[in-house]
Amino acid sequence: MPAYMPHRIASDAMSVVDLLIEPETVVPTLLPDVLCQSPGLIHAPELAQRVRQLLLRLQVKEPELPNDDAGFDRMLFGEVLPRPQRDGRIQAVLDDIDAQPEGGTAAEVYAQGCHLSASRFVHLFKQETGIPLRTLRMWKRARSLLHCVNQRANLADIALLAGYPDSTHFSHSVRTVYGLSPKDMFAGSRELELLGATTVPMARPRRN
Repeated sequence: MPAYMPHRIASDAMSVVDLLIEPETVVPTLLPDVLCQSPGLIHAPELAQRVRQLLLRLQVKEPELPNDDAGFDRMLFGEVLPRPQRDGRIQAVLDDIDAQPEGGTAAEVYAQGCHLSASRFVHLFKQETGIPLRTLRMWKRARSLLHCVNQRANLADIALLAGYPDSTHFSHSVRTVYGLSPKDMFAGSRELELLGATTVPMARPRRN
């Protein structure tokens, strides 16, 4: 499914495996053919089988598995997915957001660090990543919540840890990203398993 396309998943199976490729970490036009089909459902039975095999290996914590993105790329796609050659200033901002998805650094602060005006920074960020800073930060923050869905914690406390200023902002953002209220999302994710990730409050996510 192409990045940022609203969609709904229907399955007769009891579980769903989600393989996520962060769009700002690759060059979309240079992705393998199987990932560059027309928008919508991709028919790729061989890739699906490799994903299932990788799932089994992750579940038993097989020691021979690669621990870097390039290794997983080769295992799933037979090649390393192309990384963008990006302006170093924008890459530093992306690294900061990845390290602290709950952070709320203002665009003006990032702009000062890049020695740019706020308007120029916002324009350059979208030019380099393909999406506005606000949209990417909303997605990263909402995604970091997945590390908390199995924990017995008050939703208000989780919202504050995730960097949301209030419950209204929290609810609106989660609905925008997941299509569910925070309560329904957490209630329906009790069996969620994040493989290859450290399951601690607000743990930093990996791409693979």
